Amino acid sequence: MNLNSTKKTLSLIVSTIVVFSVGCNQRSQEIDLANNESHKHQAFTQILNDPQLQKEFMGQLMVNEEAKKRMMRDRDFTGELFSSENMNYMWDNNPGMDTTVIDNVTTRMHADTAFMKNFDSRMERGTPSNTP
Repeated sequence: MNLNSTKKTLSLIVSTIVVFSVGCNQRSQEIDLANNESHKHQAFTQILNDPQLQKEFMGQLMVNEEAKKRMMRDRDFTGELFSSENMNYMWDNNPGMDTTVIDNVTTRMHADTAFMKNFDSRMERGTPSNTP
């Protein structure tokens, strides 16, 4: 093995070690939001206060089926989201929202007769959907 070949081999080994150590260092710098209240607060605040970040976050949420399902199963979240005040705000600020909601409810009624019977019963009694 000549001197140039040895230098090239050593350079390759050193480069590989540097790349590997940089990659390991980056992984160790990942922020664990679940266990760091300060970082969690900073991340949430940035997302909530920046319309573009919020839009990107919501876009990611909408394409992540499991995250979207967890959100929809959260009764506190959905109860707040679909409160009368929030629904009125959405309907007032999103032209066509009423049509979308009615179309989706109609589709659900045709697909699920139990839902349709429950909905019809509530309409006949005038009972809001959040009471038995």
